[in-house]
Amino acid sequence: MVAVLADYGHLNRARQHMTRLTAMIPERDRAMLHMLEARFAVAQGNPVDSCRAYMDALTERGFPDDPNIPPWHGVIYRAATSALASGDAEAADSLARHAIRLEGELGQDESRSGDIGLALLLLSRARLAVGDSVGSREALLRAVAPHESGLGPSHTGTREARRLLAGGVH
Repeated sequence: MVAVLADYGHLNRARQHMTRLTAMIPERDRAMLHMLEARFAVAQGNPVDSCRAYMDALTERGFPDDPNIPPWHGVIYRAATSALASGDAEAADSLARHAIRLEGELGQDESRSGDIGLALLLLSRARLAVGDSVGSREALLRAVAPHESGLGPSHTGTREARRLLAGGVH
């Protein structure tokens, strides 16, 4: 509930729920609170704090060293998005690659998974931001099929990948 309210900009209501949740949540699940704080930061347009909160949550859960990390590929993807928005393209690149790896470990097919397509598009943006146009194009080429298969040809990410390829990212 907190995440949905924060994502839709209902921050006061989200904070009320967060206060109740904070009082109830066991110590072992405190990483979830960091994740929710990250959602607040995104909603408030603060990618630096968002990235920091996501990384706190992931670190608390053992990322990247614990091979038994829960399937938090979505959280890692959000952290990568925040890292790129905050200007840390190298962190975004690394996190996007981790998200792709975890999706693969969960058995997702790189040619069909929309989540992998999203991470590949983000990887492409990160590589472009660090000046690696060849790596950016390679990631874009890999992103189109899973976007189309998993999210459909009219998804904004699919259209963006096609637009970037047509625009000559190379």
